[in-house]
Amino acid sequence: MTRLFSVLLCLLVSVSVSVAYGDDEPERIWIYGQLVDEARQKEYLEFVNQIFGYYQEQGAMPGRLVAQEDLESVPEDHIVIIGPVQAFKNIQQYNLPLEVSGENEVTIGGRVLKDDRTGIFLASEGQTRHIYTGLSLDGFRDIFTVPTGDKACTITRGRGEVLLEGEWGAQGLVLKESLFLDPYPTQEELSNLVLPEGALTVEPVTSDSQCTTLDASFAKWLKNFVQGQRVFFFGESHWNSGVNRFFNLIVENLLETGEVRAVFFEVNYSFSGFFNYFVTEPDEGRAREFLQKRLHPLVSSSSTLDLLELLRAWNLVHPDELVRIGCLDMEWGTSNVARNIIQPYFRQLDSDYTLQLEDENVRERLQELLAEAREKDIVGEYPFITPQYMETVVSNLWDTVDIQDFNTDRQRGIIRNMTEFNGELFKEGLVLFKGGGWHAVKQKVDGETFHREAAYLNDIYSPTKGKVVTLYAQGLGFHFGEIAELNLSQRMSSATKYNNLLRNYQKALADGRIGRDGY
Repeated sequence: MTRLFSVLLCLLVSVSVSVAYGDDEPERIWIYGQLVDEARQKEYLEFVNQIFGYYQEQGAMPGRLVAQEDLESVPEDHIVIIGPVQAFKNIQQYNLPLEVSGENEVTIGGRVLKDDRTGIFLASEGQTRHIYTGLSLDGFRDIFTVPTGDKACTITRGRGEVLLEGEWGAQGLVLKESLFLDPYPTQEELSNLVLPEGALTVEPVTSDSQCTTLDASFAKWLKNFVQGQRVFFFGESHWNSGVNRFFNLIVENLLETGEVRAVFFEVNYSFSGFFNYFVTEPDEGRAREFLQKRLHPLVSSSSTLDLLELLRAWNLVHPDELVRIGCLDMEWGTSNVARNIIQPYFRQLDSDYTLQLEDENVRERLQELLAEAREKDIVGEYPFITPQYMETVVSNLWDTVDIQDFNTDRQRGIIRNMTEFNGELFKEGLVLFKGGGWHAVKQKVDGETFHREAAYLNDIYSPTKGKVVTLYAQGLGFHFGEIAELNLSQRMSSATKYNNLLRNYQKALADGRIGRDGY
């Protein structure tokens, strides 16, 4: 059985690992090697211990970690080799179809691999021997940035980019070029599709291919769906303009009920005050100046700005039914937070202040400035930027830096940001949420030690307990032409899945595997 796990192995770098295991999983020997360079060996061992520890915590491929030099003999089965090829004296002795065919060169399934950023996952026929390796330490680490285990072999070239995938067949291991997206069914396959018994009858939510209006029947259903509820949680597949437009239309329709009082976004908590100020500031001139000077760097997409404009327009006409905004996530993209939120405030006390996370006394200095700001009751350029607000921002920043177990620690922070730092937003009315579908699961998932947002609101949080409804929207269509030349270095650093998708598209385009405007 294959399951996907995610672990934060270093600050703000999400690593995806898939592992196969069962209830009667035999104990495995995890074997690591030795690099010549002492500094690289230390770095390598730290990474190995993190990976091994995570697998053991999850009960996946349980076993013990052993140095290659401490093995008296090579086990025939139930082994996991973990490390770059340079760390092993004779990697072929582990009876896997991987041959070191030259210096920094391996051959797998008849393919010669030479790029030093090559990462490799390979399972033997029968799944009793596994190897996680690479043509360099960086290449080895790259293999943990993509899901593995669904295929017998996965080969990466750079972080998050799958180059080849393989399965065992009658002729041995067969490798195929990896598509950067799962292929869609052909017209013939769709025409010949036989619907299973009990298949659901579905209706469109819009007759407009650009999703600029909702069908009347869906709009009516939607209002009935939320009647008497406290939370409507919209779970989405991220980074899809059609999905974003769909949510904006939902908000526009639900505003007509007069019940909506807050909208939550799955973005940095520190953005809360900035988003909220824009939609509630009654003076149009001040709002536009604020948008240009302070808000633009915090808004990730045109559809988000469209929604903020929609809420602002509503609030101007309905001052007695104001809709406020809360943001609930950790402080991803710390340089953006430092540059646009933290530094402008504290430079009122220290004109040369710069937040550098790598500085030895960074926490002590920031705490000193916070204490001084509280004592002097320093208010920033806008009235919401108070010492109390900045204290919550700094608290969320350090909680982000200190993340060890990604999901557990992140969800603890999110619940706090949602119900404590933004708790005022739950006092009355209907609260809308827009976040990834993972966060919108309304029941606590078996085996998880943490609560996802919708489950916490439905099961635990008293103002909303038992009054949560959820809806999921999945984007299936993609159009890439407009982003063919997009420079990721100038975009959001924390949108890992989107960035990987875009890198893979640009690489496939450069290799001639796809066309510019279609897939």
